[in-house]
Amino acid sequence: MKTLFLSLVVLLTATVSQATSIKVYEDRPDGEHISASFAVNKELGRAWVEVREVTYGDENSHDITTKVKVPGLSYDAELSAIVYEDEGRVVECAKVVTKGRSIFRSTQIKNTNCSFSVKKLMMDIDDGFNIKRELRVQVYLHAK
Repeated sequence: MKTLFLSLVVLLTATVSQATSIKVYEDRPDGEHISASFAVNKELGRAWVEVREVTYGDENSHDITTKVKVPGLSYDAELSAIVYEDEGRVVECAKVVTKGRSIFRSTQIKNTNCSFSVKKLMMDIDDGFNIKRELRVQVYLHAK
């Protein structure tokens, strides 16, 4: 029983230690609300992250979407999933499902083992001449 418990603890510790977090985007924020999601081109086997910044206003609201290529992120047609590969470890980040027919066909992407986090923070930025303090937004991809 002790051996089984010890084996389980070692397995869980190894699984937790393999979680990967990478910064996929950093810039000055253009919007008030910032989110990230996966996007895919199934025909080319490509996947990327889309960072969406939305500003809400009384008269003008705008929506800016930035495509971010993430090394190791791709679409696997056999699994019908977006996968992230890093140092030989492959993580299924999202399932890709096509629903509907003809003009009503749509592709839905559901996150499975990956998530995003967004941080806004003040940073010292060195432009080569001066150091100035700026608000920056960072988006991280977390692969379990």
